[in-house]
Amino acid sequence: MLAPANDLLGLVIAEGIEKVLAFHEATGLGAWSAGSASRFPKLADVVPAYIECIALIVDDDLDGRRYAGELESSLRDRGFKADQVRLIYPNRWRAA
Repeated sequence: MLAPANDLLGLVIAEGIEKVLAFHEATGLGAWSAGSASRFPKLADVVPAYIECIALIVDDDLDGRRYAGELESSLRDRGFKADQVRLIYPNRWRAA
């Protein structure tokens, strides 16, 4: 946990610390970093029941999509509103 949920009762979860802090700064939501995509699913059981909505910041790669989908499914099973926000990075090294 990098920032606790406040009276907005929302939470943003991302793989990395920098991303989740950027979203926290932009939105004011509570902020959790999983550390890696493979750790996403384990967070479903520890989200407090008072949280009303969750934004999952997902890197657009195979592991990011897979594990974020598992977390989203588990959170929805627990009754949370959870949505994925997929980050797509342009290929800066594409040949002209």
